[in-house]
This record gives sequence, structure tokens and C-alpha cells, in this order.
Amino acid sequence: MYRNNEHVFCLACISEHLKVNSQTCPECNEHLSVDTLRRPRVLNNYLSKLKINCDYASRGCPELNCVADLDTRVANCGFAPVLCSNAECRMEINKRDKVYHETEVCEYRKVKCHDCGQIQEDVGTLKGSLVELDGKVETVRDSNTEVMKEITNVKENLSKVNKDVDEVKVMMSQMLERFNMLELFSKPPSATEEDILIAGGCGFYTKHSAEIFSWEKNGWHEILQMNKGHIGASSFIYNDQLFVVGGFTKTIEILDLNQLPLKWMEFSDELAYESYDHEIVVYKKRFIHIGGYNRNEHKTSNVISELQLTSPCTLKELCQMPQPRVCHSAEVFEGKVLILGGEDDNGDVLDSVLEFDPEKNECKELPSLPHPMKEMATVRWRDQVVVLGGRDLKCQCGEDG
Repeated sequence: MYRNNEHVFCLACISEHLKVNSQTCPECNEHLSVDTLRRPRVLNNYLSKLKINCDYASRGCPELNCVADLDTRVANCGFAPVLCSNAECRMEINKRDKVYHETEVCEYRKVKCHDCGQIQEDVGTLKGSLVELDGKVETVRDSNTEVMKEITNVKENLSKVNKDVDEVKVMMSQMLERFNMLELFSKPPSATEEDILIAGGCGFYTKHSAEIFSWEKNGWHEILQMNKGHIGASSFIYNDQLFVVGGFTKTIEILDLNQLPLKWMEFSDELAYESYDHEIVVYKKRFIHIGGYNRNEHKTSNVISELQLTSPCTLKELCQMPQPRVCHSAEVFEGKVLILGGEDDNGDVLDSVLEFDPEKNECKELPSLPHPMKEMATVRWRDQVVVLGGRDLKCQCGEDG
């Protein structure tokens, strides 16, 4: 509004007019500028009577004030923010709570001390007592440390004693086993009554086991178990050492029959493949490996090989049999190797007998067995090979030799 003649204009329109045209009132052409513009009295009176929230409504002030009284209300509002005057506090609080906060709840407020001198004296006495107590605790701690050291020494000594006792037990056990074996072998066995040693077998608990039958005591005597399980293995004796070869494993284990107590040792190398139900015989310091099942190739072998106990352990092929076979038996007889019975790769039980010549590496047929037989035992007796037990075509156990 133009203040002289109270001509009313839109603020945006009159501002644009004064900017573009001359600095004069459009109604009366008197001098007019933005600085001389005033709010219309009617509008001003209307606005001044409106109710409005206090500036500190967000801090909790509930008052509604006329626009004309707002400045006075804000200046005196009890919800206005002020800072606590206590040193180190500087918390922002409402003006009306300032006195209560500074004197009652502020943790940095000044508090009058009653009997402070006595309290300080008591605190000093308490500090002295605590220092003395700390000294006693330290003494007890040192004493406990010494006690713990002594207990540790006692435990170490006890551990050494237990270790010595265990060693004595082991020595006694070894001596007892040696005495038993010395007693077992003290008398040289007769030619017809040599002791029998069985190692391994088909079963979870028997595949590691080893036992000796004593004719003198007429009973079985268990010895130390083998390191690995052997099922369907082949065994032979060479230089007073018993070799157990293969049997669902590549390993070879050796038992020195002259060393007491008897202890199984693993050969330094392994077979080229896992095999079982094969036969191995000794001929002039040569180890002849015959047939068996090759688990790596999943087939029955018809190969006659020479087992070379070197590193690496190898099988040198010498000859091939007419048909593959497992569960057969073999004996060295008059410079030849006799191979008896067994089962071929079709599951048929064989009655054939082969003669292998280790000097010529040749194999030929001999007269057959009286009937097919597998899984039997054989033994040389005088100028004969005796067949014991076994299974026939119907998988029935043989009873006669």
C-alpha cells in the first residue's frame, strides 16, 4: 500500500511496475519506491489478532499467542533453551528448569560438605589399611606361587614315576612273551609235529590275527596281530622269515621267526596292485606269483610272474596259464611248480593240474584231480602232494585228503 494515499496494490505487481516504469504511484503519480510501501492497515490489524504457536513449541511450550505479542512471549518463554552454568556441565535445558537443574540434579553442582575433615581423615585411614592389606595379599600370592611350583614339581615327578612304571610293565610283558616263546620253541619240533602258524583270514576280527598251534602243548597261542588286515593272502617262508603278501591290500608283512618277541614288520614297498586268492611259492630264491584276482583291473589273472622284492616292488611275467584262476593251490615238487584246482573267471571250479617249469618258463597240463576242487590246502609228504579239504562244484566242503 502507498503510505501517503493508502492506495492498495499487489506486492508482486507494484514491485514489477516500479522496476520497469518510473518510481511513481500508478494512481496519483506521486513519488513511490519499494521502501515507502507499507502493509495495509486493515490487513495488519487482522493478522495481529491471529493466534500462533510459540517459537519453542517444539521444546514443549503449549501457549498460543497473538502475532502482535509473539516477540514478547518468546523473550519471556520458560521453554527457551539455556546452558547450565555449572563448570564442565554445559547441558542445554529449559529456562524454567535452570535453577532446579543447577542446584538439585546436575552432577557438577556445588554441594556443601558436612564434616568433610572427618571424612577425609577416615578416607586416609582407609587408604593406609588398604595398602597394608595389599601387602598381605601380595605375600599370600607369592606363597601360593611357591606352593603351585611345588605342586607342579610333584606332578612332574609323579608323571615320571608313572612313565617308569609303564616302561616296566612293557618290559615285563615283553619278557613274559619271550619266556612263553622260549618255552614254546625250547624243544626242537619233530619232522612230523612242527608248529603251525595261521595269519589273517576272512572276517573283521580275524583279518589282523595271528596264532600258533603248539603240538607239545596241544593248543593255540596268540601272537602280536598284523599291522594290516589280510584276506585271501598268500604266505611263504624265506631265510626264517614269514612273508604275508596281499589279500585285499597292496602291503607285504614280514615276521622274523628268530627274533623274540615275535613282531610283524611292514615291507618297505608295496605290490603294484591289490590282489587276493593268489599263490606264491619259493623256488631257488625266486618267488613265483601265480594267478589271483586283480582288484585294480577287476579281473582274474592267468599270469605266472616272478615277485621281485625290490624298490619298487614288481611282478615280472614268466608265463600264462590256459585259463585264469583263483582259490587254487601250488607246491614246488622235483624242480617244478604244481598248480592244482581253483576257480576260473566264469566261477567254474576246476579239476585241472598244471606243471610250470621255472627254468624254461613253460606250462603244461597234467592228469586232472579226481573231481573239481578249490580253496583246499596242499602239503608235500615224501614223494607226493597231499590235497586237504576244499570246496567242490556245489561249494560243499571236502572232508578227506
